[in-house]
Amino acid sequence: MGRSVGDSAGFPLCLPTWTRPASMTDATAQEVGASSLTLLLHTAFEHAPDGMAFASLDGVLLTANRSLCSMLGLSEPDVLGKSLFELLEPRAAEALKARLSLLQTGAQRTFSRDCQTVGRMGRPLWLGLSVAVMRDAQGQTAGVIVQARDITDSKQVERVLLASDRRFRTIFNALSEGFIETTPDGTVVDLNQPLCRMLGYGREDLVGKQIFFVLDEASRGRMQRALLEPQAGARSYEVTLCRKDGEGIPAQVLSTPLTDDSGALLGMMAIVLDVRERNQALQALRDSEQRNRTLVEALQDGLVMIRDQRFHYVNPPFATMLGYAPGDLIGVPVRRFLLEQTDYPHGLPQGEAELTFVGQDGRQVVALINGGLAQASDQPGGLLIATVRDVTERRRIQAEVRKLSWAVEHSPASVMITDRSGRIEYVNPQFTAVTGYQSEEVLGCLPSILKSEETASDVHQGLWRSLSNGEQWSGEFRNRRKDGTLFWDYTSVAPIRNESGEVTHFVAVKEDITARKEAELRTWRRANFDAVTGLPNRVLFMDRLSQSLTRAQRNGEPVAVMFIDLDHFKAVNDTLGHEAGDAVLRGVARRLEESVRDSDTVARLAGDEFMVILPSPGDEKDVTIVAERILDALRQPFLIDGDKEAYIGGSVGIALYPEDGTDPHALIRSADHAMYRSKDGGRNCYQFFTAEMNRVVEARIQLENDLRRAVQGGEFAVHFRPVFNHHQRSLQAAAVTVQWAHPVQGILPADSFWAVAEEIGVVAELGDLMLRRACVQAAVWRDSGYPFLGVIVPVSSRQLSSSPFMEAVDLALERSGLEASALSLAIPEEVLLKLTPVSEAALMALAARGIRVIVQGFGSGYAGLHQLRRFPFAGVELSDSVVRSIAEDHDGGMIAEAVIAMAHKMGLAVTARIPSRFQGVGALLTTYGDWFEGVVLPDTLSGADFEDVLEARGAPVLPAGL
Repeated sequence: MGRSVGDSAGFPLCLPTWTRPASMTDATAQEVGASSLTLLLHTAFEHAPDGMAFASLDGVLLTANRSLCSMLGLSEPDVLGKSLFELLEPRAAEALKARLSLLQTGAQRTFSRDCQTVGRMGRPLWLGLSVAVMRDAQGQTAGVIVQARDITDSKQVERVLLASDRRFRTIFNALSEGFIETTPDGTVVDLNQPLCRMLGYGREDLVGKQIFFVLDEASRGRMQRALLEPQAGARSYEVTLCRKDGEGIPAQVLSTPLTDDSGALLGMMAIVLDVRERNQALQALRDSEQRNRTLVEALQDGLVMIRDQRFHYVNPPFATMLGYAPGDLIGVPVRRFLLEQTDYPHGLPQGEAELTFVGQDGRQVVALINGGLAQASDQPGGLLIATVRDVTERRRIQAEVRKLSWAVEHSPASVMITDRSGRIEYVNPQFTAVTGYQSEEVLGCLPSILKSEETASDVHQGLWRSLSNGEQWSGEFRNRRKDGTLFWDYTSVAPIRNESGEVTHFVAVKEDITARKEAELRTWRRANFDAVTGLPNRVLFMDRLSQSLTRAQRNGEPVAVMFIDLDHFKAVNDTLGHEAGDAVLRGVARRLEESVRDSDTVARLAGDEFMVILPSPGDEKDVTIVAERILDALRQPFLIDGDKEAYIGGSVGIALYPEDGTDPHALIRSADHAMYRSKDGGRNCYQFFTAEMNRVVEARIQLENDLRRAVQGGEFAVHFRPVFNHHQRSLQAAAVTVQWAHPVQGILPADSFWAVAEEIGVVAELGDLMLRRACVQAAVWRDSGYPFLGVIVPVSSRQLSSSPFMEAVDLALERSGLEASALSLAIPEEVLLKLTPVSEAALMALAARGIRVIVQGFGSGYAGLHQLRRFPFAGVELSDSVVRSIAEDHDGGMIAEAVIAMAHKMGLAVTARIPSRFQGVGALLTTYGDWFEGVVLPDTLSGADFEDVLEARGAPVLPAGL
């Protein structure tokens, strides 16, 4: 074998060589060698992936390979003879002309430039152009060599990278390596923190000192030359830095002299890079670059040479592509790195092909190869030369595009793409399914083909205003399908921009929300309309009344409000059933609507209560006519199930704006009071709100306000009434009550404000106050020598039905230390008719704790015996009316006797609560005293007064005469 062709340094270029037979003459050998080399170069020239051509000194193309012709979209005859300058953009052509003289003289070896021209089918084509002078054996200029690479894709990537570079330039500027500035004699002026960390010194340790003391001896000379030879300009050299801890660090210094306007040296600036981890890689890179400089100087793709199906040579880009160093691949079979184990005669296929390589880490690399066989006479198997381009990312992007396309095609949302002017260019199948339009029916049309005139104009205006500003927009449309039916869709529209940031298209994603809107409408109707009658409910009524009052105030007009309560409706429910009651309510709603104008509002508040709003009703006579029409309509019988008649009536209360109230609540309250006055007047009539009613209402409002203030201000005091055991004639408990120290009216008993406190919701606070203080007082009495004494605390229905009630009871007992058996709770009899799961659970929990529960006001007719048996009550307390009837009415005594006998039969203790100012106490107890286990006396005592009674009498007994 002969010596490989090499460069001036003798470095092999990895080209095939041949060996001259011994019998061959020198002349013959030269001819054969030249022929083989020519064949090899011609093959490489023809199969090169880059465009290549030879041209005369004046730029006329003499020969061109297939790749160049393919790039230009011209045939070889059309290319040959054409001036190179005609193919280039004007600026590049002028630059080439100016540089040809430099190339011919040898002052410049090559000329490289990226330029734009026209390629196949007239598409814009970017070329990476390299031009070099070709010389003959005597060194004379023989022509120029032209190499052209299609860098259109690279340019697109470059533009993306430039945009990214602009976005992150600030961040990158902050991620610098070591930086130092010195004076001409090497004194450190400044340096940054990365360099301080590299050297292990603080900044104050180095500023003002010579830079040389952190350099080893050999490095000082390089640094001095950089300072003493500023005319050499910027230079790069390696030094060894001496850390504070003595460690030597190899570093790369990039220094630049600093001069003033006159050229005088001011100092030096240098970037210092720690190259400890890079030295070995950089050395390998320099070696590889030196070996392959001529071949791959401008080559960015992988380049391989294969002989006998093994790698004979690989360039660094290919080795990096697979995760290896170039030397690791030499001599290794190509088949080992192919995903598909196909045996190719030369290791890789000839021509263009796409293969998948497997890298060192198992990563699959999709590559586009272009191989050609360079066969010499002394190499029967030939040498395959191939370029390898990594298209993994491109294929990944294409796969992502395919997936995205599939996702759009199968998306449950409608997708529509329009051009910049709004003309539809694409719709997906879901769009067709929702709208009924086929794609060919809407392509080229405007989206307004779906417009229904049901969407507010400001929605469309907002859409186009946002899109005109290049912004995204989203909103709801009421559109029309092809068949004319309406539907709701939620649309999100976003602009699509090109690489220059210009809007080229719009994409709209549309979700059919018809079902959701209908559900929202149903929800809104449930929230604003009565389910039985279909009339507006309290919420919508209040809203409409507020609107009516606002208009009336603005226009100076009156408004009438009617409160209608049905008479005898409970009897319909009780006798005919609730379904019949609902039918009557629907009939009432229909008749009320027929009795008023379309502009009036009829609403059902709750139960058998209805309200009517009459905007601009006219004078009082006109309102009266409407009220009489309503009453007359309600007097007529209601037909139930076709054969039953139900008779009811109505009581109507009327309030007028602004005389009887200026806000909705005041008007409703006034109408409510007027309605109750009409019921008191015999029912089935109407009543206007009057000044007297207003005085009552104002007093009531004042009482409510005073009550709320009193609760916050602590104006209530807990008092006690003695409870005697009549059989043992001794004191057994204290019944708790509360008094209000009103700042104007003086001391008020509980009877004067308790009902109002329940209505306005402050009774829970009063009840908690009584419970806490009663437990504390009882504990004090029992600790003071009266262990038999307990307390009876009244509990309202609101307290019993609240979830925190049991917690309050437990807390009062815990903090006072009172035993549960000493506490009795008295609940009103009417509570038994309004029991809830919470209150039922509370009654059972009280009994489980050993707390006695007494039914208070028993005998009023609210509770039945079955209700008394459901829960473990300890006893009952007769109401005031029953106690009076016992003493004053013989028949009342007989009835009470029967009731008390049944209570005793159920094991319930009976307590008689003596009303205030009751004159028949003595006679009552003399005649019926044996019936009662307890007697609650009317005397109301403070805690201190109660203690005086206990102390004065020692072991208390029933007062004399009782």
